[in-house]
Amino acid sequence: MAKAIIGKNSAISDSSQSYIDMVLIHYPKASNLDEKDERNPLHRKLTYLELEKLKDSEKTQSVGVSN
Repeated sequence: MAKAIIGKNSAISDSSQSYIDMVLIHYPKASNLDEKDERNPLHRKLTYLELEKLKDSEKTQSVGVSN
């Protein structure tokens, strides 16, 4: 989750735009956890909550998860 948050902030800072049209995450799970780890649902929820905060801050028009 932390890498996603750092990545989206860097993308906005490096851009000449004041916002990004869409932030889309394919599969929100912590990279250091096994796919079947029971903590993954919590990580997915926390990641999506961070995406919602980003949308609320008007730095992006749309957010989503594709998987």
